[in-house]
Amino acid sequence: MLAVYRIFLFSFNLMFRYKHRFNLFILAFFLLLSFSFHSQQASSLDINNQASLSLEKWNRYLRNNLDSLKIDALKLLQHSNINNNLFAISVAKRSMGSFFIRKGYPSKGRDYLKHSLAYFEKMDDKTLAAETLSEIGVSFFVENDYYEAKNYFEQSLKCASKSKDITISFMSEINLAQVYSNLGDHLKATSYANHYLRQCLYHNKLESASNALAFLGTYEINNNRLFLAKEYLLKSHEYALQSTSKIQISLSYNNLGVWFATNNNFEKAKAYFIKSLTIRKEINSPKQLFESYYNLAEVYLLINDFDQSIKMYNLALSVTMENYLFNEEVECWNGLSNICEIKKDFKTASLYKDTLIQRISSNNKLKIKEYQQLLNLVDPIQYNPPKRKLKQKEYSILIEFAIVGFAVVTLILLNSKLKIRF
Repeated sequence: MLAVYRIFLFSFNLMFRYKHRFNLFILAFFLLLSFSFHSQQASSLDINNQASLSLEKWNRYLRNNLDSLKIDALKLLQHSNINNNLFAISVAKRSMGSFFIRKGYPSKGRDYLKHSLAYFEKMDDKTLAAETLSEIGVSFFVENDYYEAKNYFEQSLKCASKSKDITISFMSEINLAQVYSNLGDHLKATSYANHYLRQCLYHNKLESASNALAFLGTYEINNNRLFLAKEYLLKSHEYALQSTSKIQISLSYNNLGVWFATNNNFEKAKAYFIKSLTIRKEINSPKQLFESYYNLAEVYLLINDFDQSIKMYNLALSVTMENYLFNEEVECWNGLSNICEIKKDFKTASLYKDTLIQRISSNNKLKIKEYQQLLNLVDPIQYNPPKRKLKQKEYSILIEFAIVGFAVVTLILLNSKLKIRF
């Protein structure tokens, strides 16, 4: 850049040497043109920085705060539209895709993810492509289409193996473990989970290691191997504490609560669920809050403390209604109705069932409305991914020198003609 401005200084010297006002006009024109170009470049750089920051926040928002994920994506999308910055648009659309999936609209989320994937693949960014393939796999997983989910998780692993970020090379293995578990292939499920665990420990990814052990522990509970399950869950809790991740620590307490409840030790189960709830109140993640209140309601029900159980169900119900967790809301109404039937209060049980039917109808309308509102927030931008990778920095420098060079040549020619004329 020093060279560029030295040329400008040379041009100024020419101008003052010959003292022609017309030269001043020409020089001012090219200066403004150059500064306008620099302004556009700075704006583009700023948007790219915003996109990079959004990438860093993506995983954290994904796990802890979906509303922040949506706000961040919409803000980036709005700014990137101005200059049609395809990188930023693709990053924003990936975030929106992840948001739609977790809000219960996997098909729409998949549309956004595929737009982003096309761009990342054209730019040959293996890391972003692998992450996006994994997210598409998640969209099929939540629709219970396990074979298609498996296909995308395997594509993600293959793509990640070519990434410079070695820690991403095993990212989708835990997803494949869950797929194979649901498909009933227990050998492959545990094999993928154990390999994922070893990789996490090797790279000191303690939160991910804790998550892998939680999967293995839950898997063993479902297969009634409770002693082995406890070993996994205790180790999961240990790594969660070392990771200092509140979300993972709360999960580890919750899983231990489930283990003790399965072993009919309801007092210890209650204690662990309360510990989990305390942390989840700090995190303020609606789905996790619902899970803690619901688990406590079930434990109180098992020890015949109906008043406390009803209280917990109502707290869980409030969380679901405030945050539009429609499926979870149905579970709460069913739980309340069940308690009334146990107490032989059939009239109230019938009222809860009637309310449930009304809420299902209302929720369906609300879900359609919510979906339309979300779509209205996102401007459906259609774009074609670039055909080749541009070296933006080199290209920008060439343009700068071309502008300044043209300005200088023009000034010299004009000065020469004016000198001859006079």
